[in-house]
Amino acid sequence: MAHNSFRKHAERLSNMRRPVSLGPKAEKPWQGQEKKIARVLKGKRTAGSGNGRQKGDVIAASFMVEAKTTKHDSIEVKRAVLSKNVLEAQAEGKGRKPITVIGFDKGVPGTDSDFAVMPLHLFHSLVMAAEMSLVGNLEEAREYARQVIQ
Repeated sequence: MAHNSFRKHAERLSNMRRPVSLGPKAEKPWQGQEKKIARVLKGKRTAGSGNGRQKGDVIAASFMVEAKTTKHDSIEVKRAVLSKNVLEAQAEGKGRKPITVIGFDKGVPGTDSDFAVMPLHLFHSLVMAAEMSLVGNLEEAREYARQVIQ
C-alpha cells in the first residue's frame, strides 16, 4: 500500500512542469558597471562589498571606488556616502584615493554614462599632472602624479 502511494506521488512529480532554464543569470547593471570600472582602472571587484565585510566596490592600485548605479534620470548623492568612502579609504591605510562613480543604466547614445566624483584636490592633481605632461614639464607632472598615488 505504501509502495503504491509512493508511485502515485512519483507520477505527480514527473507530470509537474519543470522550470525552464534560461541559461546563465543575466548580469545586473551594477555588476556591469563594477566590471567596467575594474577594467578601466586595472583594478579588481571586491566580493561582498555591499554587505559590510569588504570596503570599496572596486580596488585599484591608487583608488578605492564606490559604485552607484541607477536606471533613473537622476540620483541623490548624500554627503554621508561620499564621506564614508573617504573615511574607508583612509582607514584602509594603503594610500588609496576615494572615488565615487555614478552610472546611469540608460545612458544617452554617444555619451558616457559613468561619472566620477572625487575630492577637488585629487581632481586638481590629476588635471595638473596631465597638463604638465602635455607641455613637456615632466618633473612637475611627476610631482602632481605623486600627490595622487601617495
